[in-house]
Order: sequence, then C-alpha cells, then structure tokens
Amino acid sequence: MTIRSTAIASLTALSFLAAQIPTVARAQGIASTQSEALFSQARDLIKQGKFHEACEKFSASLKLEETTGTHLALAACLEKDNRNASAWGEYLVVIKREQDEGKRQYARDHAKALESQLLKVHLTMTLVPDDLDLKIDNQPIPKETLNSDLPLDPGDHVIEAAAKGKHKWERHMKLASDNSPMNISISLEDMTPDEIKAEQNKLNGGGGGNNGPETIEEPGSPVKRWIGVGMIAVGVAGIAYGIVQLVGATDDASQYRTEEAKQASVPCTVNTAGQTTNLSAVNIQPCHVTDSSGLTFKDRANREYIQMGLFGGIGVLVAGVGTYLLLTSFGSKKVVKRDDASLTFAPIITPTVGGMSVLGRF
Repeated sequence: MTIRSTAIASLTALSFLAAQIPTVARAQGIASTQSEALFSQARDLIKQGKFHEACEKFSASLKLEETTGTHLALAACLEKDNRNASAWGEYLVVIKREQDEGKRQYARDHAKALESQLLKVHLTMTLVPDDLDLKIDNQPIPKETLNSDLPLDPGDHVIEAAAKGKHKWERHMKLASDNSPMNISISLEDMTPDEIKAEQNKLNGGGGGNNGPETIEEPGSPVKRWIGVGMIAVGVAGIAYGIVQLVGATDDASQYRTEEAKQASVPCTVNTAGQTTNLSAVNIQPCHVTDSSGLTFKDRANREYIQMGLFGGIGVLVAGVGTYLLLTSFGSKKVVKRDDASLTFAPIITPTVGGMSVLGRF
C-alpha cells in the first residue's frame, strides 16, 4: 500500500486530510506536473474550508491521471461537501479498479456507511422506446436505471428524455432529505407527421433553400409491433384449426362414399347410433349410419368443410394483417420530392384600386 493511498484511506477528520495530502501526492510520483499542481491546490482549498472548489480540483487532477489515492481523496472531499451520492460512486470505482484488498475493504466500509444517507430518485416509464436518450444534469443515464432507485446529490437537477418521433420530455426537480425517494413518471408523446417532417428538416439543416428530394424517417412503434405479433399468433391458430377440420371432413367424406357403395343394393334404416337393421324384404329408401348427435358422415363432412373455410379464411386474413403491422412497426424511410419555393409580385391596377399582390409557393 503506498503512502498516498494509506494516508487518504485513514482520513477520519478534515484537518487530518488537509495535513496528509502534501506528503501523499509526492510519494505517489504523479507523472503529470499539472495533475500534481491541481492536487496541491485542492489541499490548500480544503485547509480554507472551500470543499466545493477543492472537489473540482481533485476531479480535474483525476482526469489527467487516474489513481486510487486521488479517487479516495475526491470521495472524502465530496462527503465533506455533502455530496454523498457522488462520494459513494467514487468508493464504488475504487472497489472495482483496486487490486489491494485493504484499500477495497476501506472503500466498501465507507460506501456501506453512506448508503443509509443517500438521497434517491425513482424514475418510471411505461413504454420504453428502443432509442431512448435519458439524461440527468446533461449526463447520459442507461435506460436500465428506470424503475429502480437512483442515488443523487441533494439540490437542483434536470431530467431529460427523448426519442425519435417523440416530443422531448424535461423535468426540473430539487432533491432534499424530506422528499427522498422522489418518484417521477416519464411519458413521451408522439409527434404528428408534420412535426416529424419539420424536425427532420431541422436536422438536415433544412429550410426553404433545400428544394431537392427529402428523406423522412418515420419512427417505429413497439405497441404496433406487439399487436402484430399477437394477430399473427391468432391467425396461425385459426389456420391450424381449419387444417384439422379439413382432415376430419376428408375422412368423413371418405366414409360416406364407402357407406354409399355398401348400401347401393341393400336398403336399411337406423335403430341406434352406429347400428343398422337389414330391411331387404321391405321397400325402404337407403339410409345412413349416424353418430351420437344424429349426424351422418355427409352432414359431418359438410359441417367440417364450412368450419375449415370459416376459421381458415379468418386465420389467413388476421395473420396477413398482423404481418403487415409487424413489418411496418420498425419504422421506415421515404423520399419526398419537395416543390420549388417561389415568390411572385403582381401589380393590381383598376380604375378604382391600385396595389400589388404577392403570390407564394413554399
């Protein structure tokens, strides 16, 4: 363990921190003189009780050269500046990057001690776009942090959310101990086609001077996608049921034809389901064997053909609509030809009126 990291790790009071930083910085052997100068300036600011300014110096020094000692010094400074969430984050960095178990344990102990003091914001969002751009204080935040408590320093914060084809969402908030955790719900409203076009023109540096073809990107829709998947599933189920009915109808029709062949010369009548009585001595028209519901093979085949056509046809239609919704839910780009803008001035002269008219096309 180096002198620098040992000294900073054992800080228990502000005076001790300020006293130890000079020796620590020299012992670490910082390559960049500018980084060492910033570290030294931070030490002097701590002696003066200017914690906020000192933390900024530590942070600047860290950007020039990253060391565990500077991370720990910055974490201790942030604690004194009442920015516990940032200090907690610095301790987590040390735990992740440091190999020395003693330093890691020191950082774990301090991070654990801060957990009960952290102020938090809880961001929720019902429909999360794939291209969601989420920021807090202009710093990108992973969308995976949604629906979980996010530690923040006390004070004013700005939360922003944006996505293609959506109106930008923004919320100003002030986090304090009396409103933590603060629950905030994010909702992005869809742009109209005209607004999407205007936004695309702005991104393209558009304006009246661009009269050539224009590419408009239409955003995708997760809701439309899931509806399409559901309709495809229902349609496939209908088609499958129609196929089952077709197989049954074919079998029943085959049995009906077999029965017709047997009864061509021997008339019969039905006593009970599935049983026949030979009445060759009596002049009776041929009949057919019926099932328990009283339907003959011919009737059953006809019914199954109807169900096959009904369910199969509806299944094909629903699956087709679902496929269209699915394919169009991922967004698309289309080229639109813009008419040339023009402005025409025409004089108006009559016996009683004189003036000028302006005709424009944009």
